[in-house]
Amino acid sequence: MKKITFIFSFVILGFFTMLWAQDAPTGKAATQGYFKFQVRLKVGLGQTFTALPMNFQNDTIQYAGDTVGYAYKKSFTGLKDDVLKTQWGLYGGGNFDFYFHPNFGFGLDADYFSNALKFVTPSPLNEYLSVNPNVTMTESDRKNQSLIFVGIGPSFKLFTNEHWDVDLNIRGGLSHLNMGRLMVSMNNLPKLYENQTRDSILYYDYSKSMNVFGAKIGLYGNYWFNSFIGITAGVDFIHSFVTASKINGDDAYVFKYKDPQNFLYSNGTLNQSYFLRYYSLDSYHPSTIDVNHFSASIGVVFRVMPSASKGKSKDIIVLVKDSLTSIPVEDVDVSLRDRNRS
Repeated sequence: MKKITFIFSFVILGFFTMLWAQDAPTGKAATQGYFKFQVRLKVGLGQTFTALPMNFQNDTIQYAGDTVGYAYKKSFTGLKDDVLKTQWGLYGGGNFDFYFHPNFGFGLDADYFSNALKFVTPSPLNEYLSVNPNVTMTESDRKNQSLIFVGIGPSFKLFTNEHWDVDLNIRGGLSHLNMGRLMVSMNNLPKLYENQTRDSILYYDYSKSMNVFGAKIGLYGNYWFNSFIGITAGVDFIHSFVTASKINGDDAYVFKYKDPQNFLYSNGTLNQSYFLRYYSLDSYHPSTIDVNHFSASIGVVFRVMPSASKGKSKDIIVLVKDSLTSIPVEDVDVSLRDRNRS
């Protein structure tokens, strides 16, 4: 419902802004200089490239001793593999551009992304599942990543002719970011030790929304059917400036994971006895975060270009000739009227 409301709001905003622009030609900008208003409404697919914390601080794991007093200790330098990815998802947006020069103007952009999280199974765990077909994995407690970006900045016409033009938008503004939530568990595990088998693998919860500065660049090609409406296709790239300290300093952001890489035999296979023990999940803390969104979209584009002549007075020169001799006649009163009016 939120997605539909968001996109519908842009359609309404674009419609009423165009009505305003059509009433604006009597203003100073329309009568004394160049002016054009352009609206682009678009939908497509978006992806969050490197939108998850993947570089983690160095740390040491020490697992408590079992019934025979054995302690398992291992140092690590963060996760070796990206265990979380995002899938391509819904993208929608709008560009509202005001041009006071044929090749330059400014505008407002608004964009929305929604992307589902996906757990990437490490190879040792994949091998374990292949030889234990009764054991399955379940993803639950899911919340998609989402981004709402609103920004302003310059707009450029890189190329234009009667039917084609190419737009470049550069924007800076606010990124309202939610990085999602996901839990991964294993089902039908063997009970190696009574009440000592842990079935959870991953608990990720970065669903607390944050507001950070964002920067965007967009490139679009337009084909115009007439002076008012056309179709458009383009790409957008948005970078949100999220710092690791913003997340590490807040207990609401949780990244806990039981890394199979820390429970391997010397031959690289999974040590089932220790991986399935009750040892708690390890907490990971990112050292850097890059949040980048990319989209490809199609849509419709509208423009309003007020008539340069509207509201201006004109000088009309009339030459009157005698109908028989074709000699110009002086001091003649001439009356002009619109033939379409009575």
